[in-house]
Amino acid sequence: MMWRCRCVDFTVRQRDMRYRQTYIPINERANVRRATSAGHRRFAGLLAVLCSVAIVVPAPVRGEYRVSSGSLRSYLTGICIPGAGTEVFEEPSASDMADWAQVIEYLIDGNVGQAADLADWLLYDLVKFTDSGTGCVYYVLVEQLCSGGIGCPTGFLQWDPEPCRGLGTYVYNPHPRRDLNIQSPHALTDGATWPESVAMFLELQATFLQVTGVTRCANSGIGCSGTTATCGGGPYRESDAAHFTRNFYQVASTTIHGLLPDVVGVSVHAFEACDSAYDTSIVQISNGTGCEDGNSAVPNSIATQLAIEFNRILENEFPIYPGRLAGSCNVAPGEPAELERVGCPAFCGGSNTQGREINQAADPCAGGVCSAVLPERFIHMEQQLPLRVPPPGLPWPYPFPGMSWQISIDAFGATFPTYEIWADFGYFGTETGSFCQPYGTLAETVSAANPGERILIKTGSSPETLIINDSVIVDAYGGPAIVGTDLS
Repeated sequence: MMWRCRCVDFTVRQRDMRYRQTYIPINERANVRRATSAGHRRFAGLLAVLCSVAIVVPAPVRGEYRVSSGSLRSYLTGICIPGAGTEVFEEPSASDMADWAQVIEYLIDGNVGQAADLADWLLYDLVKFTDSGTGCVYYVLVEQLCSGGIGCPTGFLQWDPEPCRGLGTYVYNPHPRRDLNIQSPHALTDGATWPESVAMFLELQATFLQVTGVTRCANSGIGCSGTTATCGGGPYRESDAAHFTRNFYQVASTTIHGLLPDVVGVSVHAFEACDSAYDTSIVQISNGTGCEDGNSAVPNSIATQLAIEFNRILENEFPIYPGRLAGSCNVAPGEPAELERVGCPAFCGGSNTQGREINQAADPCAGGVCSAVLPERFIHMEQQLPLRVPPPGLPWPYPFPGMSWQISIDAFGATFPTYEIWADFGYFGTETGSFCQPYGTLAETVSAANPGERILIKTGSSPETLIINDSVIVDAYGGPAIVGTDLS
């Protein structure tokens, strides 16, 4: 057992009777952690009298993470997200945010034990979660629960404990096939975008998923620049993860995009149609900019590419609205006019603080930019109800029966092709080409690969022989991989 000397300061929060510890570690970087376990609560009264007294406390020797399995989709959509007026969100300290960036970096670098250690100081559990449907392993950073608050209803007059600070849930896929960071900043308030974002993350085999820890209307405090019609109207709230920078949500986005330069953030939102015959738009897409002066135009923007793909898919089902169901805020001169943003309000995401930072705004909380950083690394997507429901979609009499979020998944899948595909000669299960559901033969893998895609063969051997005429990269993973008839 290792021991370190630290100064301990306890203060009692009257609202929920939780306790805060301020540790001053040897490395002089303050970490804030609230003591929420039964043991901490039991001894908090005694320890309160030791304020500013140096005491000896045990320091963790190695990180411990939880291990769990089941349906990851059900797990992620069942997490407690406190609603409007709960005042659960708490702005973390600057040192907390620095530590949170380090947690994300540890996770990306594969230092799971260190990530778990530091996450625990920040009232987070790191869960190594095996999805029972696919066998894929993910790492979930989920906030610890604290008693005494309103929490989330589980039945008549029954409530789950609330997350300690309302700072969100974060999921890392160690073997992604697309460089996407799916973001759900408006869970609950933007109807169904929470489960839609989970579905996009899983089915697109994306790199990261971020889900807000509270609804955008949870707190009354003011957020960053801009106004909204939600939450009773007025300035953005500090609990609005898409419109506030001093939170773990912003730090995660900044760290992910700083360490993984190819990752594109995808912020998933909802809007309602306005009263206009012209308003036929189902989805509006931008790169986080959309100024009226034309400076936001980008030739062949990924927002425009997505709009083209959405329209291609939608026109097969609804030919009465050719080219008008999806619009882009970043159409360049000379590109089809029907791709320009459509609908009464222009939802271009210029006030989204994650997009502002990725597009290098001087102060993401104070204002945005009109020109995106190239190559574009952020997508802001606004959708009407038909694209925010699970398959098989809404029935008649809705204007667009049969639509569902599968259309969004298909459009993103076509716009962002997979960059690696897996083979395992000893695997005989369901084959999707992922790390956990690889193809069983090289021939199948080559046939399913995109042009230029990297084929990764897990160590093993196969007697098959074939000629590869496609442009692909073939590598072994985890040891030698032998293909051919001479296996001596």
